[in-house]
Amino acid sequence: MQFLNPSWLFAAPAILGALVLLYFLKLKRREVTVSSTFLWHRALDELRVNSPLQRLRMNLLLFLQLAALGGLLLALARPLSAVGGLGGVDSILLIDVSASMRAHDAAGKTRFERAILQAERVVDDLSRRDRAIIIAFADDVRVLTDLTSSKALLRQALSSLRPTDRPTRLAPAVHRARTLLSQTTRRPRLLVFSDGRVGALTGVSLEKDVPLEFVAVGEAGANLGIVAVDVTQGAGLGESTRALASVQNTGRDPRTVGLDLSVDGELADSQELTVPPGGVVSASFDVSVFLEPGRARRLRFSLDGSKDPFPVDDEAWAILEQPEPIRVLLVSGGNLFLHSALSEDPRVWKTPLGDVPILAPEDFRPDDPSLRDHDVVVLDRFTPPELPPGNYLCFGARPPFPDVQDLGQAEDCRVLDWDESHPVTRFVNFANLVMPTMRVFKAGERQRVVVRGTHGPVVLDARDAGRRALVCAFDLMSFPVEGAWTFDPSFPIFLANAVRSLAGEGGVRRGGRLVRCGGTATLEVPAGAARALLTPPDGEPRPVSLSKEDDALRVPGLDRAGVYTVRFEDAAGELLEERLFAANLVDPDESRIEPAASIELVGRPPAPATTAAEGAGEELWKIAALLALAFVMVEWWIYNRRVFL
Repeated sequence: MQFLNPSWLFAAPAILGALVLLYFLKLKRREVTVSSTFLWHRALDELRVNSPLQRLRMNLLLFLQLAALGGLLLALARPLSAVGGLGGVDSILLIDVSASMRAHDAAGKTRFERAILQAERVVDDLSRRDRAIIIAFADDVRVLTDLTSSKALLRQALSSLRPTDRPTRLAPAVHRARTLLSQTTRRPRLLVFSDGRVGALTGVSLEKDVPLEFVAVGEAGANLGIVAVDVTQGAGLGESTRALASVQNTGRDPRTVGLDLSVDGELADSQELTVPPGGVVSASFDVSVFLEPGRARRLRFSLDGSKDPFPVDDEAWAILEQPEPIRVLLVSGGNLFLHSALSEDPRVWKTPLGDVPILAPEDFRPDDPSLRDHDVVVLDRFTPPELPPGNYLCFGARPPFPDVQDLGQAEDCRVLDWDESHPVTRFVNFANLVMPTMRVFKAGERQRVVVRGTHGPVVLDARDAGRRALVCAFDLMSFPVEGAWTFDPSFPIFLANAVRSLAGEGGVRRGGRLVRCGGTATLEVPAGAARALLTPPDGEPRPVSLSKEDDALRVPGLDRAGVYTVRFEDAAGELLEERLFAANLVDPDESRIEPAASIELVGRPPAPATTAAEGAGEELWKIAALLALAFVMVEWWIYNRRVFL
């Protein structure tokens, strides 16, 4: 038998002893002289009982009072029957397997290990009529068993659980539990084994007649962790790779820690950060990383000197690869400057002959579906009647946008100023740009003027209905042979900036296929791939489903933070390509590892944190209370039937 409030049992000896002590107290009686004691024998007996010098004599009233008080104390202790209720209890055990459950506490055990021990005790206490179900949750929900009374199956499910590096979301688990509760006719209860950092519970409710127990695990609350990571690759023209990371301190004291950045295991840079209590500090690194075709580089952020109970967020990863070539189509009647500069750009895709694809203006068709295969279309002195959605670079002609008008031609034009924040102006000196002639454009208020000249916009960033165009008012073929801007180093840099800005927002490429733990990584499938093998950071290779019709491989269920390897093979098992991607926790909420004091759902009082789950048996306090009342009634009846002279 178990007791929900056993402290009353510990107090029972003192309380019952106090009652017995009352029978030893000597009553104050008035002395009266009588002629004989023959009729006063009973009074003399009671006088002896109340004398502290006499031993306690048998007294029925005393035993009845002790029995009544003992029954009351037993009711207050709330006993549980070892065999449960008449119909049994259905227990739904929600086990938190999120990243914060991997934190270590002072006892040396992880929170997950302590939660499993508590859940095993609940399973051991189940009676033969009780049933239970095991549900694991992080940001997803996994039902490990059916409602079963088999303790062996329940223990096996608990032993098979492992903590993950995913964030916590209790709401989907509660919704799944409500579905299961609607299918049972027994007395249900819901037990949550967690540290209480379970995400937002807005709008999450549970029937009021379903007991909710929050079995809390965890002690430590201070933690220093990496909560954000971003990597951008430059355009390749003197630009370095920029890596950024944010560090959060959930403790009550400021912390100083070293943030290291390593490339392929070698330290590239390091910064010392002082993070205020409850604050976040960001740091950026500019490193030169040489990228080769077919070779990925691993970037690792790590905290040096962070000694806290939660090591999962002390490091983060990113993968850098050489960017995919930019497909450019040149629509021109002949322009040696454009053709040569684009053909020399290492980021631009070329034909087997080493040239950029060229199309004559008269062969351009806006409805040609092959236009969608090109990232950028360069229009040289050519304005088609219409343009499909896409990215366009225009020289000496306007695009067919409603709010971009061509007012004619102007002569002897110079640059006045330019927008240094725009990506196409990086490392470009427009002061040397002298234009014998230029088109005079009038743009609407929504369009952005990048370079301004004496007669209006020289370079215009125009957008309209899914189309974007960088419009250059000058004609490259009108420049003089000597001193022309086309022979200045700024020209190929400007052209490369423009192509990259149109092909990818900001002229940079997000590095590393950064994926959060629990997310899905998407990889391009190489031609001829028949199967794929996935190797997680701490596991063995396992096959991933891949069909011939797939042009992209989606890898869900990323439980561990670190670097994943995908090996693509042909039908004969030969290696075609090996790709890497990184998964990281980077979750500020999950890095707050201080245990919660309660779990609160909509429409019901908060469930306070308890250190152990209550038993599933039937409570017997009502029976104990009725027995106590019966003893009191019997004692009162006997007392009133006694005759005192």
